[in-house]
Amino acid sequence: MRIEKEPEQGRLGELPPKLREMGDGLAEKWAFDLAETARRVSKWFKGGIADRFRAGVMERLRKHGAADLTEIGLRLQIDPALRWRWEQGEVSPNWETLFLAGTAYRVVWDGALPTADLAIVSGMCHTVGIIRESLLQKQPLSCDLSSLALMRFVTAKTLWIRAEASNDPRLQERAVFEANCYVSQRTRAASRRTREEIRKSIDEWLEPYILFQVMIPFDWPF
Repeated sequence: MRIEKEPEQGRLGELPPKLREMGDGLAEKWAFDLAETARRVSKWFKGGIADRFRAGVMERLRKHGAADLTEIGLRLQIDPALRWRWEQGEVSPNWETLFLAGTAYRVVWDGALPTADLAIVSGMCHTVGIIRESLLQKQPLSCDLSSLALMRFVTAKTLWIRAEASNDPRLQERAVFEANCYVSQRTRAASRRTREEIRKSIDEWLEPYILFQVMIPFDWPF
């Protein structure tokens, strides 16, 4: 297990102004209590990351025992007294917080455990789906990686918005082409969505995606 150098971009609290404006408008539209909503979204996100890590970590601990738990504690700079209580079996780690810390520090777990970025994406898909169902009270759907990538394209680029406001078919074709290229690059899988399919995905996921970004502002990989 090793810790990679934290990337220069992506500090907590940073968010593109346009995305922040869209998120503030949604919060006002749905009359959310921002502090309470942020707390709930953070809890869902930690839970999604924990679910992605839990099975693999538990399997490792069954094989390696306290020595592995000690190394995890050392890598994440956990208080020595608390590590000692873990090793003695007096208390159990708060796995959700532990996995979130590991993800934030870009811990690379050995063996079959997911990378930090994979855990982040898994947690984002999990959380965006809950936001859609629980906060926006819409039909439950399963969010996937390609949907996150498409929402990133729509919110980070102006091309799609310009194409939708235009009657120029060439601009509209270019927007569809570049959206599919962007999704393919991000997911490493071919994307061939039509304009109508992209619109449908935007209708399903744009609002919950924006709310996630506003409630936990960071430069996420998607």
